[in-house]
Amino acid sequence: QPQGVGVGARPVPEDVAPAVAVEVTGDRDERPRHGPGRGGERGAVPGPQDCFLTLRGIKTLHIRMDRACENAMKLAHFLDQHPKVGKVMYPGLSHHPQHALAGKQMKNYGAMISFDLNADNIDAAMTVLSGTHIFSLAESLGGVESLIGHPASMTHASIPREQRLASGLTDSLIRLSVGIESYEDLESDLANALSKV
Repeated sequence: QPQGVGVGARPVPEDVAPAVAVEVTGDRDERPRHGPGRGGERGAVPGPQDCFLTLRGIKTLHIRMDRACENAMKLAHFLDQHPKVGKVMYPGLSHHPQHALAGKQMKNYGAMISFDLNADNIDAAMTVLSGTHIFSLAESLGGVESLIGHPASMTHASIPREQRLASGLTDSLIRLSVGIESYEDLESDLANALSKV
């Protein structure tokens, strides 16, 4: 029986997203390992332009990640103090259950933040999502632009509500992929959107 395995990577902005998809069939010992027609000539070989874009992006990756992580840390603290925000999930916050572990494993704490609202309903979340102008509504991460998403209606929409709630994915959970824009602009954008709830 075929089993699909997908692996993806996004080390650079939206220019290119190297990824690989593998389908494994049969018993490992029965699969041919080398030779024509046996998989040796097929593989994840990107084209020259993809390689150029990947190399170009890697050269500035550390600068972009430092800026995005710095913005995310400030935004997490801002959201953590906001009266309309319930729980903020960001490993850079000292009250996060994995804060100590993240501090050992990471230079910074990443650029992904999740939070839910005190008004825990989809309508409140939609109000925030539609109220942003700098954060773009999208299902992605790792780019230079800040993105906002609502997992319950986007990436996890196919999961039954009871199952989502049991795993901690509330109706008002909002996910941010923080980019490199001006921090003041990002905070102002979220503050304005939250004021409408």
